[in-house]
Amino acid sequence: MASGDVSVSIEGGIARLTLSNPERRNAISSGMWRALAAFASDTAKRTDIRVAIIRGEGTLAFSGGADISDFDAARSDSSGAQTYDELVEGACAAIEAVAFPTIALVHGACVGAGAALAASCDLRVVAEEAFFAIPAARLGLGYDPRGVARFVRVFGSQGARQLFFGAERLKATRAYETGAVDQIAPAAEVDALAEKVALRIG
Repeated sequence: MASGDVSVSIEGGIARLTLSNPERRNAISSGMWRALAAFASDTAKRTDIRVAIIRGEGTLAFSGGADISDFDAARSDSSGAQTYDELVEGACAAIEAVAFPTIALVHGACVGAGAALAASCDLRVVAEEAFFAIPAARLGLGYDPRGVARFVRVFGSQGARQLFFGAERLKATRAYETGAVDQIAPAAEVDALAEKVALRIG
């Protein structure tokens, strides 16, 4: 059964969202996708948020991807699969469309749907040991064309090919060289760096 939640705190104009599903490397369940979309929708009525930071709980993973324990129920047939894909893409598009800058603070693994969420943010502040990966091809899963287009915009055509065709890991240092990552720092320093960036742009 899927679990996990998205915690939200707002202080000093900074919204801090934490993907919390540590037993599954912060895999994002259907409920968590809905919570992300609800946060984005609710911000249309607020004036106290100037910037948001999205991160995973702990330092092992931003997110290991979609919570596969959802798949049996949510993707049991083509209609269910389409509904699930719309849920994921809708949440990513909602985060992408909020009226303030968003920062993905990435530690460790940033995989699959987690990488899609990070790509939906305006900026990516990433620990040096982190990596991005899209295992969809290796797992025999399709990918929403809108999501593919987002990856091409963020990672460039070469980076997107590496992620999708080869299902290869794209290290943070390489992603930084290509411009997909905006700031990079040692793991012990990256949280403070993300806060510094948020204060500067917020």
